[in-house]
Amino acid sequence: MEIILNCLIKDRDLLRVKLYLKLINLFVLLFMAYVNTVISLPQVIAHPDYDLLAIIFLITFGLCAFIFFIGWAIIGKLLHATHSQKTSLMFSLGMSTNGIGLVLGSLMLTNYPSAILVIVFYNFAQQIMTGGMNRVLF
Repeated sequence: MEIILNCLIKDRDLLRVKLYLKLINLFVLLFMAYVNTVISLPQVIAHPDYDLLAIIFLITFGLCAFIFFIGWAIIGKLLHATHSQKTSLMFSLGMSTNGIGLVLGSLMLTNYPSAILVIVFYNFAQQIMTGGMNRVLF
């Protein structure tokens, strides 16, 4: 996408277009999260199981943090990567997309809102970890 934009748009306008594309991507992400959360949250709010929610929260955030750590510390050190290469590895592993899983899960697991909730929590964990790591590293 960026290559096409570089060919079609002048350099001075490219930054403005990228800003608008980032905003559009943010709204699409929020919309997808909202739509898929609407499927699972009514049942979870109507009949909350706090133990299950705590376990889902701990496991998803722990798994997400572990995957970010693998990208930065383990794979980066094994490959003797530079700081920028480690950062790239960390974000590419940590932000692996699960949007398709969320869509398919919402279609196939409508009777199991907790299963969809795990994917929603993991998406949330990815966003929190990315924001936190971005603030720490840059």
